[in-house]
Amino acid sequence: MFPTPDLSHFTRNDYNEIYEPDADTFLLLDALELKLNKILEQKPFIILEFGCGSGLATTFIAKHFCPSSCLFFAIDMNPYACYSTRRTFQQNNVHNKHCLNIIQRGCGV
Repeated sequence: MFPTPDLSHFTRNDYNEIYEPDADTFLLLDALELKLNKILEQKPFIILEFGCGSGLATTFIAKHFCPSSCLFFAIDMNPYACYSTRRTFQQNNVHNKHCLNIIQRGCGV
């Protein structure tokens, strides 16, 4: 079982701005771990997470699944989520990963 990335840098106030990882997040991590061999067989070279929140899932994948040659992108329309994801990358010594903030204009949202 792979260790969960460290989120100790977050405070209760941070979770007022971003989604706090819950059972669904940890279920995703468990499912990824169960499919590790299948994922590695595919030799992924781009990882993209929509709605990154704290950055837990992307950090987990970056640390345990893919070589440094993979391109990682985390995308969220919440600028605080992108900031938080970058903090999670830093906290867990994950480097050269990107978080993009999508600003919705004229999308009817």
